[in-house]
Amino acid sequence: MKGLAVYDRELSAVEVSQSFVDWTEGSQLDSVKSENLVARYHFDEGNGNIVHNQVNSATDLLIPERFFVLHAQFLELPWDEFHPGWSYWKNIGINVVGFIPLGFFFYAYFSQLRKSGNPAGLTIALGFAVSLTIEVLQSFLPTRDSGMTDLITNTFGTAIGVMMFRHKAVQAVLALRTTPQRLQTFVRSQ
Repeated sequence: MKGLAVYDRELSAVEVSQSFVDWTEGSQLDSVKSENLVARYHFDEGNGNIVHNQVNSATDLLIPERFFVLHAQFLELPWDEFHPGWSYWKNIGINVVGFIPLGFFFYAYFSQLRKSGNPAGLTIALGFAVSLTIEVLQSFLPTRDSGMTDLITNTFGTAIGVMMFRHKAVQAVLALRTTPQRLQTFVRSQ
């Protein structure tokens, strides 16, 4: 990009074409009438973080020292996201472990309190939906990435939570809590 020019009116196609030729040939003035020119910035100064307006110095452009470019990639493929190293595997672990409580507690809710038909499937679908929502929202944040790896690992963490709740030890504790007769039966069997 050689520069930016702002006019107080719409330019015709011929004027745009002639202005383009003027810029690419390095002319200091556009052939478009200068009284319609509001601002003209040349990006060839090469020093500092200010681009000077050649029409009015009160409207110089300030280029920030740091800025983020939004990533247009939505739900990046797992093999494109992969990079060997400790930070990648650490993020995988955090995503799995972070969703285990969701799977554990919502499976408990759907199986013990709500008595739904397929609590495991419902819980895993909920974990997937929550993860998808997070990934969609992250795609709009400049410092975050949206990837399918997170979607997969979060859903896997939810499934682990479901399996942990279904484990016999947890079921035995729940059974003990329900009735004194079951507690006596449990103690005798041990």
